[in-house]
Amino acid sequence: MSILNQTSCATSGGNTGIPDCAVIVRNWRYGFLVPLSFVVRSSALGSQADFLQFMQLAAQEDSPSDRIYPLPPIEAVTDNTEEPVSETIGGTAFFVRDGKYNLTARYVKGGNCVSNALRKFNNGNYALIIVDGAGLVVGTRTGVADELKGIPLDNFNARAFRFATDSTVTNYSFNVVFDAAYINEGIAFVESNLADMLSITGLMNINLSLVGTRTAGVFVLQAKAGCAGVNLYDQYSADLADAALYEVLNKNGLVVPITSVAVAPASKGFTFTLDTTSPNYTSGQPYTVKGAGVSALVAADVDGYEIAPPIVVA
Repeated sequence: MSILNQTSCATSGGNTGIPDCAVIVRNWRYGFLVPLSFVVRSSALGSQADFLQFMQLAAQEDSPSDRIYPLPPIEAVTDNTEEPVSETIGGTAFFVRDGKYNLTARYVKGGNCVSNALRKFNNGNYALIIVDGAGLVVGTRTGVADELKGIPLDNFNARAFRFATDSTVTNYSFNVVFDAAYINEGIAFVESNLADMLSITGLMNINLSLVGTRTAGVFVLQAKAGCAGVNLYDQYSADLADAALYEVLNKNGLVVPITSVAVAPASKGFTFTLDTTSPNYTSGQPYTVKGAGVSALVAADVDGYEIAPPIVVA
């Protein structure tokens, strides 16, 4: 049995009698930007636990192009939805089409850091999954029974912030536009819990930076995260001192084996020692250090992060 489009008082057919209770999409509180190809298949819709696990793993996909991206919690929505379009002929108005949804969501958490991250999605091709104030997760049908996909967006635009005033906080917002049919006739939904959905949060980048200068096949990197550049050494020194979490490439893109990654307490960093006997090691040449996938970090108990972008060690 699937939990898709299931509610304790669901009715079927086209009759218009009013049931004792009904599925009503309420205020938009949370959501996810997802790839157009993203689908929650029936295997993930057998139970609430299955669905939540699927969404959490999707937010931690190793490949950024396959990952879903949680939006910041939404504080208020301005509805600029287009009115239905009609043409008047001979005094009679003929319906042409539904107006497009046009919603501007305002948020506070994350400030400029989140705003700048969201602006990287501007003018891209993405879909949207909406979570309302009651935890109803809203998407659209795929054409296959018991599947949910994101609502294809005509436009996503994270707006430049507007300055605070003496009576208002700084205005951070993003705008979405999409066709009405996707969440009316084509609606797909899962009854969930808002707190559970809010627990599925986005990743933060771990930025690597060189400390001092490289000597032969040895160099020290610090790992910092967030807009404030918080050094993660105190929290994750034992976990991040693991050669399996990194890859070093020479200028030709060939892998240079890492002999070890050890803690460097004096600089609150990590000492990388390369295998100088490897044919891919070339003294004096720059190296690119990349992080392993998100799944490797999760397995190492460094949850909620991605080591990105790569760093060039000259």
